[in-house]
Amino acid sequence: MPRYAFVASCCYVGQGIVGVSVVSLVFAHYSEQFIPGLPLHLAAGVIVLAVIALNSFGISFTSKIIIGLMLVIVSLLGVYVFFLGSACRTKSHHAGDSSAWPSGSRARPAK
Repeated sequence: MPRYAFVASCCYVGQGIVGVSVVSLVFAHYSEQFIPGLPLHLAAGVIVLAVIALNSFGISFTSKIIIGLMLVIVSLLGVYVFFLGSACRTKSHHAGDSSAWPSGSRARPAK
């Protein structure tokens, strides 16, 4: 039975390593779109090392940093939505308004 426990724990650790690697590669890929020419594997390795270094300072410090990063990401999302909303057409079409449908369209709203 101890052998099965050892194999299971190795699988668990391996799954954690693969999970962190995939997340860091995805983040590096997104960063590469922002910074063209960024080497993906090198950036992913730096991200993993940064997370390891951050975790060495303790859970309290790490959670404060992660919460701060989350606030930055949500703020950037809000800025994106703000500019996206200002670029959209604001004319609304009502269900009974047949001018909203292209001419010749068979799908007309029910009256």
